[in-house]
Amino acid sequence: MEKGFQMAARAMYFLATIVLILFALVFVGVAAYSVLHSLASFDIEAATHRLLDGVGMIVLAIAIFEIAKYLYEEEIVRDRELRHADEAAAHPDQVPDHHPSSPPAWKGWCWCSRRGPRT
Repeated sequence: MEKGFQMAARAMYFLATIVLILFALVFVGVAAYSVLHSLASFDIEAATHRLLDGVGMIVLAIAIFEIAKYLYEEEIVRDRELRHADEAAAHPDQVPDHHPSSPPAWKGWCWCSRRGPRT
C-alpha cells in the first residue's frame, strides 16, 4: 500500500513538473511574441510597455522553471533521502567552526568603545 502511494505521489510531482515547465515556456513565448509584435508596429511607447511586460514575464517564467526544477530534483530524483532527522544531521566535518564574515568572539570585548576588553 505504501509503495503504491509513493508511486502515485511521484506521478503527481512529475505531472506538476511537466505542467510548470510548459507554463514557463508559454510565458517566454508570449513575452517574445508581444515584444516582436509591438516592435513591428513602430510605436515607441507601446514597445516600451511591451518590453517591460516581457521582462516581467521572463522573470516569472524563470521562477516557475526553478520551482519545476526543485520538484523534479527533490521529489522525483532524490528518492526522498532525508526522511528522518538523524539522516539529515550534518557530519561534524562538514560544519565550519566559525563563519568567515562573523566578528571574532573576544571574551569581554566592549564593542561600544575603543577601550578594549572590559576588566
